[in-house]
Amino acid sequence: MRRRLLSRKWLALHALLIVCLLSFSLLGKWQFTRAESVDGTIRNIAYALQWWIFAGFAIFFWWKMLRSDLAEDRGGTGSAGSSGSARAAGSAGNDGKPAAFSEGLSGRGGDVAYEPAPAVEILDESDPEDAALIAYNRYLAQLNEGHERARSG
Repeated sequence: MRRRLLSRKWLALHALLIVCLLSFSLLGKWQFTRAESVDGTIRNIAYALQWWIFAGFAIFFWWKMLRSDLAEDRGGTGSAGSSGSARAAGSAGNDGKPAAFSEGLSGRGGDVAYEPAPAVEILDESDPEDAALIAYNRYLAQLNEGHERARSG
């Protein structure tokens, strides 16, 4: 983890974060002092708040990028906020993707880049949420079949 945080990329991102935080804070302070002056308006207060919100967004996105990179190091999916497992109905093809997805790419000559799903969870039709997901996947498969028939004929 320490090696990742001290890489050139992350040192540059740390420096960029510090520059952004200093700049946004100073701009917010400047707008706030303008609002307190004789010719200041409510617009200056709004701009001051806007700059401080930008600083908060900079911290938020830096944190999200950091968590994503560290998840990649640990072999995770890279999405820190995900639930952890992919849910799919139906069987998986030989390449680890759901069969319908594999068949959909076969007509394109394999020129589409994709990443295999990290895990496939078998759905239980007795569970109401899973049953709804299975029904929705069947509906999507029917729509896809109709689209393929219309495109080929």
